[in-house]
Amino acid sequence: MKHRGQMRFGGNVSDIPRLRTTSPKDWLLSKNWTARGRVQRVGAILFTALFLLAAVAAFVGGVILRAQVLGAVDGVLGQALGIAVELLPFLVACGLVFAAARLIKGVRRSFDDE
Repeated sequence: MKHRGQMRFGGNVSDIPRLRTTSPKDWLLSKNWTARGRVQRVGAILFTALFLLAAVAAFVGGVILRAQVLGAVDGVLGQALGIAVELLPFLVACGLVFAAARLIKGVRRSFDDE
């Protein structure tokens, strides 16, 4: 196969050859993400397990931290500070569970595509 010369950009975007396109299925944790191949499936399952364990640890850690704050600070200030300190790990745990659910859906979707 002979080449007719160097490919040049003529200033028009439609002249650029598209070798690969991106779609929502390519963006990790998007609503339509799909695991492609065994490596992505295994990696997604491992990260899901890690995310779920971290979510449980964050939730339990928040409860323990609140108990320590309540023991150290008395009164209404202790109650308010305890709730505020417990709220941050709870929100982190919710985010981790959300990410784990998206990964599991992507792995399940990849088995459905086969």
